[in-house]
Amino acid sequence: MNRRREKLINAVLFFVKNTEMCGRTKLVKLLNDFEFEHFRQTGNPPIGLTYYAWDFGPLPKDFWVELTEESFASDLDSLISVQKVTYPNGKPGYRFQLREGTEINESVFSPREVRILKQLANTYRTATASELTEMSHEPGTPWDRTVKEKGERETIDYLLALDNESLIDPKFAREKLDDFIAVGKYFDIEAVK
Repeated sequence: MNRRREKLINAVLFFVKNTEMCGRTKLVKLLNDFEFEHFRQTGNPPIGLTYYAWDFGPLPKDFWVELTEESFASDLDSLISVQKVTYPNGKPGYRFQLREGTEINESVFSPREVRILKQLANTYRTATASELTEMSHEPGTPWDRTVKEKGERETIDYLLALDNESLIDPKFAREKLDDFIAVGKYFDIEAVK
C-alpha cells in the first residue's frame, strides 16, 4: 500500500474512533479540515485528495464514491463497518465503526499531522455533519471562495487555505504543491483506489 493510501486509511480510522456519530459526511468534512489545515501550516497536503465545491461543502468526490459503494475497497472494508442509526433529529442514517481488533497506525503521520488530527477530533468530537457543513460554508472558507470565484462543483485549490496566519509563503506553497502532484502522478501513488 502506498503512503498516501496508508495515511488516508489511518486518518479515517482515527476520526471514526475518536469522534461520535462519524458517518460519511462528517468523515469527509474532517478529512478536508485535516488536509487544508496541514497545508496552511506547511504547504503540503498530508494525503492529497482532490476536493470539489459541491452543494453541501468540500467533497473528495473519488473517495466519496469509494465510501458509497456496496462494499468498500478490501483494505478499508476489513477495518471499518457501517452501522445503521437514528440521528437526534429523528432521521435515519449510519455511522462507521471500527471492526474488532482494528488498530490505528499513527506512525504513518508526522508529529504535526498527529497534533492536527487530535485537535480536530477533540474540537469536533460531538459535532454533527450538519454543523460541520454550516462551518464549511462560512464566508472566506476555501469552499466559499471557490464557489464565488469559479462556481459550484469546481476543484478547490489548496492555496485557498492560506491566510494571514499561515506560516508559509504562497509562492513556496505553490511550488511544494506542484511537486506533490507531480510525484503522485509520476509514481502513480494516489490515495484513492
